[in-house]
Amino acid sequence: GVNWEGTMSLDNSKISTSLSTLAMSEITDIPNYDSYAVLSDDYMNLSIRFAYHFATIDTLCLDNPSQNYISLQFSGGGGNYYGKTLRISLLSIILDKMGFQVSTKGDLIEASFARYDKQKTINTIEILGRLLASTRLLDMTLSNQQDVILYADEFFKGNYDFLRVKKITEIETIFYLKGGNWSIVQDDTGKHCLHDGSYFNRGIMSNITSLIDRFFTSKRGEFISALETHHHFPLAILKDKSSGISYVSTRIKILTGKTEKSAGLIVGLKNLNNYLAIALEVDNGQVSLYELINGKRQLRVGKNKKIEISIWHRLQCNIHENSLNVYLNGVHLIEYQSEENIQGYVGIWSKGDTLALFNSIELTDSVGTTSYLTNTA
Repeated sequence: GVNWEGTMSLDNSKISTSLSTLAMSEITDIPNYDSYAVLSDDYMNLSIRFAYHFATIDTLCLDNPSQNYISLQFSGGGGNYYGKTLRISLLSIILDKMGFQVSTKGDLIEASFARYDKQKTINTIEILGRLLASTRLLDMTLSNQQDVILYADEFFKGNYDFLRVKKITEIETIFYLKGGNWSIVQDDTGKHCLHDGSYFNRGIMSNITSLIDRFFTSKRGEFISALETHHHFPLAILKDKSSGISYVSTRIKILTGKTEKSAGLIVGLKNLNNYLAIALEVDNGQVSLYELINGKRQLRVGKNKKIEISIWHRLQCNIHENSLNVYLNGVHLIEYQSEENIQGYVGIWSKGDTLALFNSIELTDSVGTTSYLTNTA
């Protein structure tokens, strides 16, 4: 079935709850808008407003097909720019398959369905209602293009509760994923976490970057920051540890990337807009420490170091109160003193269109050491 409460739920895990609620971080006081409808036997104009999400449907349905049409305008949402754009991508795919002529620009979609017979028009209006209901809050939960494709397929099977039809993958049992294309792969040496950024410059990116044209100059910087944070730097955050962490390390093999070749660790993650990121940067030839503060990335330390591709590197961070020490292949490269204690979730990340492998992730807290994706090679 379908309902208007929205397709978003939070499970009982601490990481899912704390990070998923960050989708609301861009909303302060939610406005209370009214929705309106003008109806007659053969005409409807419906204006729906739910907080920051707006939809208008205008339709005429007569016995003469040449006069029939459905017009849709849809924009906005409560999620970040990336989430809103992914939802627009989903709507576009579904509307196109329904026979609509679709035009998108950033988080705005305009679609028209014209010159069909009366019954076809009525049936399409009903399906359109189901579409708007089932996608109402997806901008807060969508994080990758693979789910967009999955949900579009499920919609045409009549499965409108998308979170129920989505199967939890092996990687999602270990990590909370934000952006990117993450998976678990296996070879003779064991399992690896793979980030395949090859789709970065295709499909969704053309839609995302068009968002710039939808904002005045004063919003441009805000958009670019959100784009970099939530798409350009995909995260895989370890779910089950967040406090008392004193050590984290991983093996990384950067394979390729047309425009980007960079990957690393994240530590001290308080939320999706505030954390420290350690980067192995092949193109720049350095190991860097960045800090994201309210979604804005700042370089804290950069050390020249040639990073070879297609070989394994061990990246390690030691944390003590507000002190962070970074080692690469056993060599101490970075010492950094934060203004406050470094506490929060840890994980891995990969930049842009980078293709990278991770394994043998180790984490030490007050309880002991936990290993993930241990590898024999």
